[in-house]
Amino acid sequence: MAVIDSKVNLTERIFSGLRELKTPSLMLNILAFNLALAVIIAPIRNDFIYTIHANFLPFDSLNEELLVVLFLAPLIETVLYQYAIIDVSLYLLKLIFKKELIIVSIILSAISYSLIHLYDYVYMIQMVIAGFSYSVFYVVVKQKNRNALLYSLVLHILCNILMFGLKHI
Repeated sequence: MAVIDSKVNLTERIFSGLRELKTPSLMLNILAFNLALAVIIAPIRNDFIYTIHANFLPFDSLNEELLVVLFLAPLIETVLYQYAIIDVSLYLLKLIFKKELIIVSIILSAISYSLIHLYDYVYMIQMVIAGFSYSVFYVVVKQKNRNALLYSLVLHILCNILMFGLKHI
């Protein structure tokens, strides 16, 4: 029977387990999680197609949508909501509280990410959870001393490709 060290907090136990996964495996797990999340939320919204078709801006063409959804949006969102918010908040929280408050930075990132997806409240809740998964992924990859920004961008693009494909099938 394994004895759990009571001095190690829950956050560290979760992150140590995630750090043990290879980055591509973690990426696939997050991708599957976000797909499952969309499928679970769909009945609540009464329309899976609406979840897939929800767009902040209407697109004039498929090429325009492809450019925005698969490249521009993931780039901007990853830089702003994972890289900037997490790194800046970690730095500021460490200055203020003299310790690294990773979970606070992840929550700030997830909430900020959901605020730009304000199509309706249920979708916004879905995006808080998705943003949380993106942020956890970013932090875990960063802790592995990998290029967290690049890996997070690829993950976000893959998630958007999946939804784009479901929308246009």
